[in-house]
Amino acid sequence: MRHEGLSQDFRKHSVLVLVLLLMASALVALSPTAPWAGLSVDAHAAGLANPAALEPHAPIHITGDDGFNTSNGVRGGTGTAAAPYLISDWLVDAALYPNSSAMIWLENTDRHVVVQNCQVIHLDTVGEQFQAFYVGKYPGENMTPIIGPPTIDLTSNVTFLDNDIESRYGYGIQIAEGSSNILAKGNHVAVHPDNVSGRDWIYGINVARGTHNVTIEDNVVNAGSSLYITIGIHLSDYYVSEQRRASRLVARNNTVIDAAGGIHVESSRFTLVQDNTIYRTNLNSLAYGWPRAITVRESALNASLVHNTIRVELTGIIIGASTGRWDTYGSVTSANNTTIRDNVISNVTSGIQIGNVSGTQVIDTTFANVGLQELNLNGEGGAPRNLTLTDLAFPVRIRAPTEAIPIHWSWTHLTPSAEYNLSATNGTTTVNVSFATTAAGVGFVDVEQPRTNATNLTVYRLAGPLPPPNAPPTADFVWAPTLGNTSTMFVFTAQASDDHDLPSSIQVRWDWTGDGTWDTAWSTNKTATHSYSSIGNKTVVVQAIDSGGLTATQSHVVQVTAPPPPPPPPPPPNAPPTVDFTWTPNSGDTTTVFTFTAQASDDHDQPSAIQVRWDWNGDGTWDTPWSTTKTATHTFSAPGDYTVAVRAIDSGGLTTSKSHLVSVTALPPPPNRTNPVSTQTQILLLLASVSTPIMIVTAIGVIVYAVSRVRRRRGRRD
Repeated sequence: MRHEGLSQDFRKHSVLVLVLLLMASALVALSPTAPWAGLSVDAHAAGLANPAALEPHAPIHITGDDGFNTSNGVRGGTGTAAAPYLISDWLVDAALYPNSSAMIWLENTDRHVVVQNCQVIHLDTVGEQFQAFYVGKYPGENMTPIIGPPTIDLTSNVTFLDNDIESRYGYGIQIAEGSSNILAKGNHVAVHPDNVSGRDWIYGINVARGTHNVTIEDNVVNAGSSLYITIGIHLSDYYVSEQRRASRLVARNNTVIDAAGGIHVESSRFTLVQDNTIYRTNLNSLAYGWPRAITVRESALNASLVHNTIRVELTGIIIGASTGRWDTYGSVTSANNTTIRDNVISNVTSGIQIGNVSGTQVIDTTFANVGLQELNLNGEGGAPRNLTLTDLAFPVRIRAPTEAIPIHWSWTHLTPSAEYNLSATNGTTTVNVSFATTAAGVGFVDVEQPRTNATNLTVYRLAGPLPPPNAPPTADFVWAPTLGNTSTMFVFTAQASDDHDLPSSIQVRWDWTGDGTWDTAWSTNKTATHSYSSIGNKTVVVQAIDSGGLTATQSHVVQVTAPPPPPPPPPPPNAPPTVDFTWTPNSGDTTTVFTFTAQASDDHDQPSAIQVRWDWNGDGTWDTPWSTTKTATHTFSAPGDYTVAVRAIDSGGLTTSKSHLVSVTALPPPPNRTNPVSTQTQILLLLASVSTPIMIVTAIGVIVYAVSRVRRRRGRRD
């Protein structure tokens, strides 16, 4: 903390100011010449939630748990996490209390308390008014020995929410050493030191060393001054000892406007600076070697700067070591292992400046409208060590005026399994190195950044994916027919491919006998024919050549046999089948069952395969379907001479017919010469009244008559 007075602060920083002043005088001509026209304050919603509710109040100072009462502005609550004490809706005009160093001061308590919707104005008294809101107590002021040495006041569980502060001399919010679990959210802080009430090193929000678990988020800090160095958000302080290093400090989603130093990180571990917007509307602080948006120095170890937006600054980000008398502590005061990820830096003179620190990683950070160089590797204390640059957009300009610096370049989203080239020019020095990516698209290369002189830069460019080096083509062939004789004309077809050339542009040539003498000239025609005059196994070789002159060969054995003997004469053409038939008995009457048997033969088909069909009366209508069964039976219903025809058909569809005359006589009379019809009639008449079936055996067979008595019913007619 630096509120003992301007003279003491100036002594602490005299060397730093002198160095930055000299640097600014050299770079001022190259910096952006004017602020952006019409630049608006794209701030988060911050400040008073209900200005109409404000009531005047005197300064509030609570020195312990017993101080939470109505006279100290407490509106309610019990001091628990569920019901914190509430100090709200107070307006404190600091001009009315010139001897009060703080307007709302909470110390030596772990009760939960929320300071909300309060306003402090006219915090201007030189040498007296050092902070609007104050948590804890600076070690030099603490008279109660709690932790020693030094004696540190312990204060925790304080929230500042939606407040408004206006100051020209004191800090906006001061969180002293020994404080923990502090939240400053949604506040609006304006610090504007001028020639009436002003000094260097005024902070909008200050978090001292030895603090833990402090979050500064969603605040707007406006810290413009044309005369003095201001810091928007200051996290911890210069290194004193490991015991007093801060931890778990977070600055998130804040907007810092016109501060000489936007966000300043010092002696701490694992500080997170994320999603903040930092910019200026003027560059009046250039006389002091400022402004810079984010600074990490003084033993701020393992800090992370993630997704911040920076514009209109002299330098976007500075990563450095200690300067001046703090060098006594050696390398322990370096800001080692800082990660700079996914930030956007634009309209600056220098993008990122890295000093004598180790393990800095710059990852996926975007630069736009940078005046001199994206990276200046000559910060506080000298050049960096173990520097890694990952996924940066090219070109990247690097200045390294003190010495050559090893840099580990890496990429995580390149084309998988591809070749790339990283090149750089620096006067007469050239960097040119190639590397291959993994199957996941990851690539890396180690390069020594050359030392640059006062006027030149090293400009890096990445080229790729590069075409792979030329490889020989591949060649093979097929042939048809696969076997042949001395009368065969073989057709050979080559297949060729190449990593650079199209198949159609690759040339081939042929050796028909494998004797090492090429029998054809080079040609892009992949098809050739050849016949052999002698039998044997012939080794055929094809050779392909690409546009780079690389060749490939492939051979196969082609079997050539003697010509086959002449083929046998073709079979004779198909002839119709022959057909005839016999029958038994040779004659008969109307009761005779005649059996007809066909005999068929053919020059191509077996007899069993030949089909036949029958016409029993020669009327031209076939009475049976086609069938390979050669036997059929038939009974004629009337006497006479019948022309029976048979037709045969073979598998070729040819047919032949044959017919014979079959004589059928009438049925002979019965032996007793009795008229069967008359006899039947008499029997029917005789048995007309019989009601049961009677079987009668006659000379001509069996006759069965079934006679039923018919009974008539009245009113119904059957």
